[in-house]
Amino acid sequence: MDVIVNEDAPTNWNEMLQRSENAHIYNTLNYANVMQSAFGHKPLFFQTKNAQLLGFEQELKGIAGKLGRGFVAFAPPVGNENEFPDLLNAIEDECKKRKIVSITLWGSTLWNKQEAFGGFEKVEMQNVVAKLGKSEEELFATLAKAARKNLNKVKEIPGTVSEGTEKDLEDYYLNYKAHHDAIGLEVYPKEFFELLYKEIISNDLGKFFILRDTDGVFAGGLMVGTFGKSIYELSISSNWEKRELFPNDVIKWHTIKWANKNGFAQFDLSNIAVDADEGSKQHGVNRFKKKFGSVVSYNAYKKKLGAAKLLSKLKK
Repeated sequence: MDVIVNEDAPTNWNEMLQRSENAHIYNTLNYANVMQSAFGHKPLFFQTKNAQLLGFEQELKGIAGKLGRGFVAFAPPVGNENEFPDLLNAIEDECKKRKIVSITLWGSTLWNKQEAFGGFEKVEMQNVVAKLGKSEEELFATLAKAARKNLNKVKEIPGTVSEGTEKDLEDYYLNYKAHHDAIGLEVYPKEFFELLYKEIISNDLGKFFILRDTDGVFAGGLMVGTFGKSIYELSISSNWEKRELFPNDVIKWHTIKWANKNGFAQFDLSNIAVDADEGSKQHGVNRFKKKFGSVVSYNAYKKKLGAAKLLSKLKK
């Protein structure tokens, strides 16, 4: 079967994605534009008649980076599964042509059929997911006790969740950066968030929710992708000085209610660190996300090529 490989997506790429109920915001042309402009990751679009995959050619770190570049797809292929083998073979062939030494293909909480990835090494991944399709009362009951307690506390505290605009990005980024710097997490460039707004939010492929107090002071914000039947957390920001408003809890709960009302099947709060050490920063992030959903395990699938494959054999 013929597989088309392009560095530029066909204009109807997103439209074709909508044929699959498992399509992910990370499959879209808009997300490709974000990653290329913000981080320099070169997108590659693979397409058969009824199946698609978006991945990125990017720099590798450490020893692997000296051997060559890597290819990463942050969401699995979508479409007719009978055409996936041809798609995956084409990916491997194209990577070999480009002297790429490592392929990483993510599954997702919507689709993770291990049998489709023969010859790939399986790596466990975990996300926290809130399953929707229930009454508001039933959804509230699924939250962890700590989340329900915090949300009950702020019922009497003034604060309004609204849809953010481009003007809110400055407050969003300043508080995001301050929080990540304070706890030692990686800080993405401001351009990344501007591009999320331009490519995802402004094109009705996502939502940007913010919480301000009655004086208009920024308390928190959340960006989500809304492509397909799942909404997916892209970024979160909060103002530590407004922690009495429990902004992250309030915005998460607001998003759950909004997604449920608008017919989405789940709210994916994105990945957590598998086996994070007790007391670590990652463990704290895991604990917070678990207040709003259950852990769903899936896999990333990896394969080494060329010099990286040879080096791996020599180490054994």
